Amino acid sequence: HRVETKSNTSISANIWSASKTVHEVNKAWLESFPVDVDWGFVETIRVISEFLRQLIKAILPKDRILGYVTELKQARYESLYRFGENITSACPFKVYEESQAIKEHNKYLQQVESEAPSFLSQTDIKETAYEMWCNPSNKAEKKAAEYVPNVKRHFNGLDQGMAEIYLGNYIEDLASQIVGFEEIVKYLESCILRPLSEK
Repeated sequence: HRVETKSNTSISANIWSASKTVHEVNKAWLESFPVDVDWGFVETIRVISEFLRQLIKAILPKDRILGYVTELKQARYESLYRFGENITSACPFKVYEESQAIKEHNKYLQQVESEAPSFLSQTDIKETAYEMWCNPSNKAEKKAAEYVPNVKRHFNGLDQGMAEIYLGNYIEDLASQIVGFEEIVKYLESCILRPLSEK
């Protein structure tokens, strides 16, 4: 737009605010999800994984589910972290380890891990066993099903493109809290995509 003024000095201010739709979907992060302080890590990851699988199925059309999770894994994470590789070795273009962007990125990850360490990092587990941990169970399905409707309702009314973006953000936040950023690719492959493919 063009702004015209009759004086030599003027101030132009633009004010942006989130739409009602964005404000509503952000409430999904305020809802409870299935976790209990008395659960061990394996039970926690099994129930959370079932919860995310049910949430994906509740929000997306059936014929979109596998393609969506595959694209999420590839587009968001595989170009940065390929099964434990760090950003400098897995990035498809030349990145210098001493660059400011890498330093800021690593600083951010260290801050997150320090302030909110993943559940996995707080265990004494040395080798991951996602395929065993994330096997579906009737107990996990029942626990997860109690929480899905409350989160899903905040996605109601969104067009599919917007729903996919916010669902991806939600999955990322929950998965990183459970296993940490560098394990997300393995987690999505073994705990979300594989079980969904088998059903």
